Amino acid sequence: MAIEQPPARRQAPEVSETATADQQPVSPEIAVLAVSEPQTPAWRQPWWKPAVGLPLYALGGALLLGGLMGGIDSAILQGLMVLGIGLLVADAWGCRQQVPLLRSASKRRAALGWAVVAALAVTILMLLPAA
Repeated sequence: MAIEQPPARRQAPEVSETATADQQPVSPEIAVLAVSEPQTPAWRQPWWKPAVGLPLYALGGALLLGGLMGGIDSAILQGLMVLGIGLLVADAWGCRQQVPLLRSASKRRAALGWAVVAALAVTILMLLPAA
């Protein structure tokens, strides 16, 4: 069980004792919050990201490694495809936000985008030669 470390904080700017008529005095807590860097979602949040991501990455890595060691081009392509879908699902490096249908606020359009991804994956699998 890993212990979570608190996020690093920058030093808050000094709060002036006197404020002019148009300025409100700022408390040190608010100043620290204003200076701290924005928080990015952790890998563990929500709970399904590691539950989906880890098996996908393991399967994709195994396919890729097996294809490279055995010289099977279709397994290499399948491994890359599974790794790519895993990166999209987990939104690693914000890659899902670069795909217009997948980043849509509309659930219907996002579902359509995932259907297109699934259809492309199945089409590629069907076109691959049998090993």
